Amino acid sequence: MERLPRSIQLIGNSATVNKYTIEVMEKARSKVLDAPCNSEIQFVSMPPEDVLRNRITHWAIFAQQRDKIDTLRRFINAENPKKLIVFTSRNDQVENIVSKLGYKNIDCSGLNAKIDKIERKSTIDRFRSGKLPILVTSDLTARGLDIPNITHVVQLDLPEKKDFFIHRAGRTARAGKTGINCVIGDELEMRRYANFEKNLKIIVYPKIIYKGALLAPGTY
Repeated sequence: MERLPRSIQLIGNSATVNKYTIEVMEKARSKVLDAPCNSEIQFVSMPPEDVLRNRITHWAIFAQQRDKIDTLRRFINAENPKKLIVFTSRNDQVENIVSKLGYKNIDCSGLNAKIDKIERKSTIDRFRSGKLPILVTSDLTARGLDIPNITHVVQLDLPEKKDFFIHRAGRTARAGKTGINCVIGDELEMRRYANFEKNLKIIVYPKIIYKGALLAPGTY
């Protein structure tokens, strides 16, 4: 085996740096060099980019609970999103949303707790490749999803905790891209959305759907 040069540089990347990360890097370095190394690890920390404020545009569309799915349908027809993920807090609502959108000839599929691993993988692969333009999911079944080029996120209800709101919105605007996060909510949810807007220091733009177009109130 060819010996490594006396002077080499090893670079490791991590989203988080803690005691465990340091231990892993030390072990990896010793294993590669086949001997303990006396030099210290130097950490270069990059400031986090505020994607939520700088790369995601936040919209709000008012709708009563009974009208939400139809409002979602109208939003899809007006915006024609290239790759959309729809979130609902209720896992049992996923199938209902997919069924009602499908009845209106909107191509979509859902992830819920009932589908098996093979069907789940097939659905995710189709969505990832762009063959499936719309994915409907709950917070539970969306865990671990890391799909590039999602142009739009629709939150068909507003979660109680802002961490879930951030996680949902963060499915778009990845890898330096921009994206749109739209909440379709009733009066109570809009009040909560206003609190999120203040606490997270984001700007929420109200929208209405008028004659098949997505507009700002008062511009039609």
